[in-house]
Amino acid sequence: MRYLSPEDMRERGLPPSPGALVRDFNDRFPDLRVSPQAVRKWLGAEAMPDQAKVKALSSWLEVSPQWLRYGDGAGEGHAVRQPLAKYRVVLSERELLRRYRRLRSDQQRALAEIIIALAEANRAD
Repeated sequence: MRYLSPEDMRERGLPPSPGALVRDFNDRFPDLRVSPQAVRKWLGAEAMPDQAKVKALSSWLEVSPQWLRYGDGAGEGHAVRQPLAKYRVVLSERELLRRYRRLRSDQQRALAEIIIALAEANRAD
């Protein structure tokens, strides 16, 4: 598997630490859970995830599975990095949204009122 540098990870809004990456991966793909040891090996290019995890990682990292497996230059045209989505939601926002959706409807309404009040206060400043 291609070595993922901390810069590659930061460029995609991913945490550069293996522990945080494990948590985010397991939250995002609960049916494909990974261990910290596996992620450390992936990041160090010491081990290759199975095909299902490669597909999950490639969609999350917004790269082709070929690029993730083989890196730049392998397979003429098959290992090309895909551009980042222009309006991609950062992970912390996704996590907030996931948690928001788990709230009761009355809690969601209360939170919406707080957000609206804060937005209006920012406009007034």
